[in-house]
Amino acid sequence: MSKTKKRKTEPKQRKEKEQPVISGTPVTDIAVPTGWTKAKHPTGKFYKFTEFGQELVGVFQGVEPSKKKNYADSLRIETVDGMVLVPASFDLEQIFTHAKIKEGTAVKIIFIDAIPLKNGKHMKKFEVLFKKGK
Repeated sequence: MSKTKKRKTEPKQRKEKEQPVISGTPVTDIAVPTGWTKAKHPTGKFYKFTEFGQELVGVFQGVEPSKKKNYADSLRIETVDGMVLVPASFDLEQIFTHAKIKEGTAVKIIFIDAIPLKNGKHMKKFEVLFKKGK
């Protein structure tokens, strides 16, 4: 019987993808031709409710779809400090859907309670006030 030696194989190394070379100067100011409108970027800072009674006042600008699977969408709220994104918890999503709050509506979101769940997390509860349209 002949003995065969087992070859030690090294793990395959991933080939690094070559990154495209970006050159030139970033464009910061674009002249908008007559008849054209510059689109606003919908991104903003995420807003986190941390204290009971905390309020967020602004104008509802729509829903920002989640970029990750299994994550909640975000509500875009234009405040005096700029655009903020509020994670649309189940409670907030139900309130906005049931009340049929439309884009451009002035809203006040108030953090009222946090209900503990079995997994150790909390479900945040909110009260939403809004100005009815004409």
